[in-house]
Amino acid sequence: MTEKYKRIKQLALSEGWNNKYLNEITVLLQEIFEDDLCGSDLFQVEITKIKNEKVVVILPKYSQTIIGQNNDFGLYPIVLDKLLEEILKLNYKYLIFSMNNIINTSDIGLSVISKFIEQFKERNGDFILCNITASQKNIFDLLRINEITKLYDTVIEAIEYLNKKIGT
Repeated sequence: MTEKYKRIKQLALSEGWNNKYLNEITVLLQEIFEDDLCGSDLFQVEITKIKNEKVVVILPKYSQTIIGQNNDFGLYPIVLDKLLEEILKLNYKYLIFSMNNIINTSDIGLSVISKFIEQFKERNGDFILCNITASQKNIFDLLRINEITKLYDTVIEAIEYLNKKIGT
């Protein structure tokens, strides 16, 4: 984890933090995004091509990645939100997000995912989730996320689906 991320975590966990800390966190995040392609310390971003369409594949890097837990003050959803915003600005229509290495998904993380599922659908694209654990699948079923996007066991299955969809 970079020094900037460590400082954000330190500020977020400090007792009695206030707007001054929030401003510093915001500045640090902006610097990270400018320096670091939207949190590449946390996520690996790969681009693959299917027919004439570029497909973005996002893989969390660390096995202990936790989205939106109290101990990280929601840093991962903030980084993920910014990363997805940047991907949309680049006019990508297809995204595969691997839940591999995500141990827990908070309400904040789920709202980020749901927001972008809808935004990719508005572009006649897809935001596909894969490598989902049984407990995550139960949550997605309960929230009916499985009704608004595709869920696959592996990245390869998601790519095969897009290959068929885009190829037709």
